[in-house]
Amino acid sequence: MLFSQEHYTSDLNRFRAYLQSENIAENIQTIRTIDVMQYLDTLPGSPAKRRRIIAIRSFFQYLYTMEHIPRNPLKCLKVPRPQKCRVERKLTRSEVNVILSKAKGKTKLLVYLLFYLGLRVSEAMKLKKIDIRYGDRLVASVVGKGNKPRDVRAGKGTSIFIWNYIEELQDDDYLFPFRGTHLSRWWARKELKKLNPNISPHWLRHAFCSLSIQNGCDIGTVSIAMGHSDLATTRAYCHAAEKPASEYLEECSI
Repeated sequence: MLFSQEHYTSDLNRFRAYLQSENIAENIQTIRTIDVMQYLDTLPGSPAKRRRIIAIRSFFQYLYTMEHIPRNPLKCLKVPRPQKCRVERKLTRSEVNVILSKAKGKTKLLVYLLFYLGLRVSEAMKLKKIDIRYGDRLVASVVGKGNKPRDVRAGKGTSIFIWNYIEELQDDDYLFPFRGTHLSRWWARKELKKLNPNISPHWLRHAFCSLSIQNGCDIGTVSIAMGHSDLATTRAYCHAAEKPASEYLEECSI
């Protein structure tokens, strides 16, 4: 499982905060298996829990491999299997339209980048003006997981919206500037919660995938836009259509 250094640091800091709250010494030599298991019991049952388990297990394996600790207290810790179906992140087009109608300013730009371009929230937050190329359609150059670069093309309407937004920016380098750098993904999460308390930024990326395919885009094009290395990953983002496949064929003119 790939996740960013930002995620890894955040997950370990979360564990550290737990140790502090429970008055447990932050000493890698004395942390017990029971301390870690009790911490894991406090985590909510979400897809992020699996990532946090992997992060903390990898951390202790590293400490043991580098001989910083005499034994690995998490050697027998099992990682739960990933969810195959992500139906909890399903959004309909009408629900996306409601979100778009409520969004204003920077938040609306964020929704456009996540839904119409299918970017990861970290990719959107780090976008700079120089990453945007102009032409018949806007092209955003992003760096995804594993530092893999890719170009994502926007539709005409999305291109016009983003171009107009960038023209209103002053001397800032980033599309989401904040004190010389960029806003965090936590800002993005908080802003989207104001529009719909049940969603996170990744829901819009899921919607980009499912709704694009349901509206006729081939899965290969969607996979490239999302930065997936294989189609199996893209399929994991897809949700079953609300109507049978034959109905899409019946709607096609012959």
